[in-house]
Amino acid sequence: MIVRDEHTQPLVEILRDPHGMPKLPYTRHEDPYGLIDTAALFEWVLSEEGTRVETIDGWASVFNGTEGSVIVHREGGFADLGVISDVAAEAARWEAEQRHLRVVQTVPLD
Repeated sequence: MIVRDEHTQPLVEILRDPHGMPKLPYTRHEDPYGLIDTAALFEWVLSEEGTRVETIDGWASVFNGTEGSVIVHREGGFADLGVISDVAAEAARWEAEQRHLRVVQTVPLD
């Protein structure tokens, strides 16, 4: 689980002083700084042959009672909070605190 625990919107600055080709702005509210898809970022960081990282939308039922890691994105970077025993319960707790989050998992390529 990756929690967005910052409220920075760099896209506002980018839109104030654009460079290069014009693009429509697209904020990804659940993702770090609202800019990059979390699964794509972690897939790039892991860079494991034969593995992809995908977002799990139905995490409340898929990860109920399932162990996993919590990574929090705060201003300036990521912090690993370690392994928890119930990803769904922890994700629900963070959401109750009005935090955006993504639940991702690695999946072997066929």
